[in-house]
Amino acid sequence: GVKRRSQLRERSLKDFKSRAGRICRDLGGELVRDLTKDELFEWLTTLGLSFRSKVNYRNVLGEILRHAVGKKWLLKNPLEELTKHERNAIRGMETDTSEPGILSPGEAARLIEAARRYDREPYGKDGRCYNLLAPVALGLFAGVRTEELKRLTWEAVRLDDEQPYVEISARIAKKRRIRHVQLPANAVAWLLLCPERVGPITENLHASDYQKRFRKLPLLAGFK
Repeated sequence: GVKRRSQLRERSLKDFKSRAGRICRDLGGELVRDLTKDELFEWLTTLGLSFRSKVNYRNVLGEILRHAVGKKWLLKNPLEELTKHERNAIRGMETDTSEPGILSPGEAARLIEAARRYDREPYGKDGRCYNLLAPVALGLFAGVRTEELKRLTWEAVRLDDEQPYVEISARIAKKRRIRHVQLPANAVAWLLLCPERVGPITENLHASDYQKRFRKLPLLAGFK
């Protein structure tokens, strides 16, 4: 209920409920006051998941236990008793946190040129287009985050201002704080090539819609 009343996005709330559901299934056979640090440590270290997933489960479990402490169902959060060594053991090797790849100027040019060339080309069997030129330009030249790009509309892209910028509203910003991102001349030049500058800057009909199209772009650009 507390999470539902908060300002969490639907996707974040769904993720929390999913993880909380597994915690209840695996640990719900005993009262919360009887859970021990050692029991929780063993459960977290044997999940068999990635580093990031285990950290996410630990965070959700921590929120549940803090809520229990606030309700006086529990005197102390047992996760707070974990040592630094035990916390590291839960996380394991951070094999899925490699540094993001950095494009050379030539590679960036090939990527955005492919986005322009295939922007209006049909994608899949339903006749929809790739529709990637605007998000690629804003990502490459203005650093707009992927999750923000998926919710951004052309109304927030102010190309006609004396100093063009894009407004990231609190509704879509990662930290729920409004910010203005200045657009350099190269970003403006590419964005002006987009034929229809109304509505969403790109389609995202379901959770992986944008990513599926974007993953094909490096292949269209001739990358290995």
